[in-house]
Amino acid sequence: MREKGIVRAIEGGEAVVSLKRHSACPGCKACSVSSNGDMTIKAAIAGQVKAGDEVTLEIDSSSMIKAIVLVYLLPAVFFLIGVFAGLKIAPSIGIHKHKELIAIFTGALLLAVSLFLARQYGKTKSGTYQAKII
Repeated sequence: MREKGIVRAIEGGEAVVSLKRHSACPGCKACSVSSNGDMTIKAAIAGQVKAGDEVTLEIDSSSMIKAIVLVYLLPAVFFLIGVFAGLKIAPSIGIHKHKELIAIFTGALLLAVSLFLARQYGKTKSGTYQAKII
């Protein structure tokens, strides 16, 4: 995926780039959105850039799909596994009356575990899911 933007600042080896919001953007939250609808994103710098330069950003499509799976699909799957596991475990440990509460608790627990794992994985792959100036 490629987008054009304007470099607003250079911060610690990364460029802060302002982009116009597109129809594919709602709900993504990969970028910070300003009050005027522009998005800002930090991008890896390749070459010489300075504030005010118009640049083209690129993020690998496969990296974007992996990030979407990691952030949206994996937690949903973990939550559902937790809910169904809770529904099966509750009667076997003698809880028949409030098995739905156990299911919600185990679902929330596995959701939290998946978010933690996704964050840890993202830290080990820093730069993989980052836009680059080309």
